[in-house]
Amino acid sequence: MTRKVTLLTLAFTTQVAVAICAAQPASGRHGCSDIPLRLIVAPQTSGGISGDEGPIYNNPNDPFNGGTMYEDGVGGVYVEFQVCNGSNDFVLNLRNSSPVRYLNLNFPFAGPLAAADTANGAIDLTGKTIQQQGQQINEMANAALYTPPVNGHFVTCSGFMLNPLSKTVTGGNAWFKPPTIYDPVVPDCTGGTAPDLANLPTPTSDVQVKQINACTWTVSPILDSTGTYRIGVAETVKSSKTSTSVEGGQYQMPFSYEIQKQNCTP
Repeated sequence: MTRKVTLLTLAFTTQVAVAICAAQPASGRHGCSDIPLRLIVAPQTSGGISGDEGPIYNNPNDPFNGGTMYEDGVGGVYVEFQVCNGSNDFVLNLRNSSPVRYLNLNFPFAGPLAAADTANGAIDLTGKTIQQQGQQINEMANAALYTPPVNGHFVTCSGFMLNPLSKTVTGGNAWFKPPTIYDPVVPDCTGGTAPDLANLPTPTSDVQVKQINACTWTVSPILDSTGTYRIGVAETVKSSKTSTSVEGGQYQMPFSYEIQKQNCTP
């Protein structure tokens, strides 16, 4: 079967740190309901974003067969298009899941693409696996961005907030986002110290989204100018009452998602 696709590109921004830590918005206000989804994360063998090997997606006719599945409303998992607040964001929140669910960020042992600023307190993530419970992809449900004059594609923002790393490094943010992808190029994407640091010394690579049909999207990173799936990290270092953003390094971070609307017929 031939699939008709619509292309988008994505990148990661500072909006994520606020959005995925906030309380989940209530659906059903003023007759509006956010859109429940299923996220399928394809398996990774080394260095990348992978699932927690919880429920496994079983569909031999789908290339994502065998991937880890996260389904809205199942075991406290939250995965929805947030349309009621006007953001149209895709949001994954696993903080209320039971048993506890994660995405895994596997930082490869082969070494970073750029070193963390350990002299100023950053932690080198090389060889570590970070369990992550939230992600946001900005404006993914905004149908207007799939149509001319942008010719079926647009650049948006997405990312992760890492869990606490140590007593002095309280966490950080991981981005796939070139520094040029700020307002007004993309709505709700902002620059700032942390995303600029994550994009040093090389801008992080975009992420491509394909709309397969009215019910299904796929998401995967695009090779950057050096031929690498590059993610940049900015870490927050606390000393006494002062917080400082520092470079957390850059790493290879391939992944592949399929996102499906629940109870949807193409």
